[in-house]
Amino acid sequence: MKTSNISRRSILRGLGAGSVLLSGMWKSASAAGTEQPTRMALFFHGNGAHPDWAPTGSGSAFTLTPHLSGLEQVRNDIIIFRRLMAQRDMSLNPHKGATLDLSTAGGQDSLDQVLAKYVKMTQPTPIPSLELAIGRTNGGGGDAPSLALVGRQFLPGIRNPLFLYDRLTKAMVPSNPMMTNGGAEKAIAVRKSLLDYLRDDVSVLRGRVGGPERMRIDSYLDSIRDLESSLGGFTGGVMAGAACTKGEPPKTAMDFEAHMSDMPMVNRMFMDTIAMGFACGVTRVSNMMWGGGECHEALGWLGVGQWHSTSHGNPAGSGQQTLIKLHTFLSNEIAYFIQKLKALDLFDSTQVLWGTQNGNSTETGFSKENHDRRNALFILAGRSGGYYKTLGKVVDCNEAYHNDLYLHMANAFGLKTTTVGKPEWCKGLLPGVV
Repeated sequence: MKTSNISRRSILRGLGAGSVLLSGMWKSASAAGTEQPTRMALFFHGNGAHPDWAPTGSGSAFTLTPHLSGLEQVRNDIIIFRRLMAQRDMSLNPHKGATLDLSTAGGQDSLDQVLAKYVKMTQPTPIPSLELAIGRTNGGGGDAPSLALVGRQFLPGIRNPLFLYDRLTKAMVPSNPMMTNGGAEKAIAVRKSLLDYLRDDVSVLRGRVGGPERMRIDSYLDSIRDLESSLGGFTGGVMAGAACTKGEPPKTAMDFEAHMSDMPMVNRMFMDTIAMGFACGVTRVSNMMWGGGECHEALGWLGVGQWHSTSHGNPAGSGQQTLIKLHTFLSNEIAYFIQKLKALDLFDSTQVLWGTQNGNSTETGFSKENHDRRNALFILAGRSGGYYKTLGKVVDCNEAYHNDLYLHMANAFGLKTTTVGKPEWCKGLLPGVV
């Protein structure tokens, strides 16, 4: 990865933290062919995957299952890892062990935090990483506020899309009083947007680039406008989440906490804001938890009253159709995020991972072990600066541990290392990936 000797300040002539350092403009403004910095977004869902999720076929000749049908629209942009093992501490409850070891690969820090430390040492960003969550863990999975860990301790997770937006805009416009003490809600409510604050900065930058880059800038600005529009509706108040009891008044936007039943309403707000953070150079690393470890929450839009118990049913039974529908929904969400990155000219510099927290969903009556680690769902998208040259394929992992996939991801990010997580779980780079 190249390092530019042209500073942000010199490009934008002192616009500083209030500037919008949009990735597509970076090359043109510097006129030095500088590569975009690499980025990474992790998305993990709880309770395991339906055991029949994996596509048939091999290489580029694969057929997606109904579970992954949402990815058909982006099939040429992904790598599907089949027979990859989600290794975990087998002395612990399978949910607890997986919650600790999914994102850390058995190490002390989760992959996102390992890369956030690397960012701090090389190309610091205002926010080293984003730790986000929808839903909460329960039961044997323990209480995980997010799936980001430092020293095997969980970091807090943001569960409100407006808080996330507020955090990013404060990093971009730290001195503006409208962006302090929850001011983002007020700013959006009166339609005083981030772009209003940065209008002069953006005008200067648009004047320095050519026609194609101006079109790309406009794409960024339209994307932020769309995000603010959706958040503006959100500030008007939302209905109580799945965890609320009868008689409790509806939550307002600022005290709202996203639960799994809220996913259709709020998940794309989170995704759009992550993309904005990437595009504006505020952060390069994000970790999103969907339900965490053992998640007992409802999936209201699917008519599921208790996700965890439903996931443990006979995989061939009729009740498992709702779990398959959940996978289909999540695959559509990942496809949406991929298309968002493409629209913002971020796809080639980013890697996106969708994985399951807990191997497959079944108990020992239907698999070799409780939450069988074998053939866990892991799907990668993006080129990460050209590291992944060939996409649109299935890679058979021969039951290698997920550490070896994370090793690829660390190297793709620019961190040259031979192990990620617990060294004894690492067997080396997976063949067929690059």
